[in-house]
Amino acid sequence: MSCKNASLFHRISQEDAPEVLNLIVEIARGESNKYEYNHDLGVMELDRSLYGPNYFPVNYCDVPQTWNASDGDPLDSVVFSTHPINSGTLVQGRVVGMMEMDDNGEVDHKILCVAKKDPRFDHVETVDD
Repeated sequence: MSCKNASLFHRISQEDAPEVLNLIVEIARGESNKYEYNHDLGVMELDRSLYGPNYFPVNYCDVPQTWNASDGDPLDSVVFSTHPINSGTLVQGRVVGMMEMDDNGEVDHKILCVAKKDPRFDHVETVDD
């Protein structure tokens, strides 16, 4: 079996989509390091450390079994949770909305989720909550 076939992104299903997504946390809330999933090796890889006092305000995730043709990566999601979720963790995110960002002149969509197993977010149904 090659490393590419062993990738988590090919084995994690999305049977509860579109309401609930299985996500892989790339970057935990509060982190100053940017990680990316290396699909060939099947591990998280340090992409770079952010300069200055910058940090990620939410958990930043990839959506397995998806692909964004415009940037050549899986779809992106952010997950709100009470506490940071470690990089590489599988988390179920309940979808509450979508956000469109400008990423160096390119449109980049983010699926907005709340951690399904975090009871403090049980009441959140939409981005308006």
